[in-house]
Amino acid sequence: MAKILIPGEKEITVTGIVFDLSGTLLKDGDAIYDRAIISVLGRYGVTPSTKSVSADYYRFLEGKETSGDELLYPYVVDTYLNGKITPDRFGDEFSQEIRSALRNDAVYQPYAADFLCRCREAGLPIALVTSMLDEQLQQLCANENLNKAFPLQNFTHIFTNDKGIGYVNALKVLDPLRQHNIMVFEDNPKGVKAVRTACARSNYGKLSICGVNAAAEDMQQVRELADFIVDTHKDIIINK
Repeated sequence: MAKILIPGEKEITVTGIVFDLSGTLLKDGDAIYDRAIISVLGRYGVTPSTKSVSADYYRFLEGKETSGDELLYPYVVDTYLNGKITPDRFGDEFSQEIRSALRNDAVYQPYAADFLCRCREAGLPIALVTSMLDEQLQQLCANENLNKAFPLQNFTHIFTNDKGIGYVNALKVLDPLRQHNIMVFEDNPKGVKAVRTACARSNYGKLSICGVNAAAEDMQQVRELADFIVDTHKDIIINK
């Protein structure tokens, strides 16, 4: 349990944090995936005409029971490479690209790693809601400047292709006694709505949603939908 102080607001007692990975920690997780996929495809003379391979893939996943990236490799090979290489070969090259990208501190939001370090020092459990598999997440955690913030044993990794379901699972893990002291960080209106959907699905009731790192075009909507809003995690004070 810790006290969180957001500028201009009352101090809030919090027993756990739910953190959307893409947008709040990574600047754009889907863009990292897209660049990695396009880089691998380029080695085989393929330039996809779609704006976002990852967005097309998520549409392909709709209605399918899957853990997610287990279908990504065969999907890309079948859709773009006509079997030129095996899914395993694509997966190896894709993972190398992801590792390279995650070594670059420029892909991370400012102050996010520092904020997670402060959460950990305050003893707050953290759930990361993400479509990134453990393999990629471990590569993220291996980043030299982030490994202190992300010891894998200190947070719960909620994998999901449906944010609403992901948040329901995160609430069950972090607050099984339903004490209603969870704070969720989101960066876009769709994500904030997914949190509200999670509350409705699980009859959870009240929790705190803080908008952070919202894009300029999303700022007004996030401000209207979330309980609080800050520019970056640097603005948040945590007291034990």
